[in-house]
Amino acid sequence: MKTASQYASERSPLLGSESGRFGRNEKLVRARKQFGLSQFDVCEALRWRMQRLSNFETGHRLPGLVSALTLAKFYESTVDELFGHLLKGNDNEPDEEVR
Repeated sequence: MKTASQYASERSPLLGSESGRFGRNEKLVRARKQFGLSQFDVCEALRWRMQRLSNFETGHRLPGLVSALTLAKFYESTVDELFGHLLKGNDNEPDEEVR
């Protein structure tokens, strides 16, 4: 599988602007735009339907483990960097201590 940096040299950017129940995932959108890729480009590279990636970026759905790992590998990132803030809550609040 190509990484985003390898794939980016072939494509140009495009972005929608809706926001879903989990809130727009700006980190995921930023990762894609960093490589100059459109949603179509990413879906073509990963062989996904457009709605799948769109749902993750707009916050209509959270990805499952395999999808999250696939995106992290593609964007040369980590699952925590791309999705951790959605699971932990607000970035400005410290995580609760587990006892």
